[in-house]
Amino acid sequence: MIQTPYGSANMNSPEWKRSGGDFRIYQQIMQQKQMMLQQRAMIKQRQAFLKQQKKGDQAQPSSPVAARPAVAPKSKKKRPTRKANPASVSAPKAEAPSEKTKP
Repeated sequence: MIQTPYGSANMNSPEWKRSGGDFRIYQQIMQQKQMMLQQRAMIKQRQAFLKQQKKGDQAQPSSPVAARPAVAPKSKKKRPTRKANPASVSAPKAEAPSEKTKP
């Protein structure tokens, strides 16, 4: 390991050898390596997501299930149907013909 003003570097690593001993170039190489690893992880996660979707499962985030609160399924309650009491319902009254409307 070598200590520089920018941080430490492993002198036996292939990245250090590729940089030719220049810490700035070494730092660039390490940043590129880190970005590649992140990109691979994202691709792997996306492929798992698409595979899960293809199976017909609902898509769920990659966070652990224990970390998320469980959502209780909503149950639909049946409302009792109200039936009209025939005694309380009045039938429409027919109008008696008035004497004025007769010819």
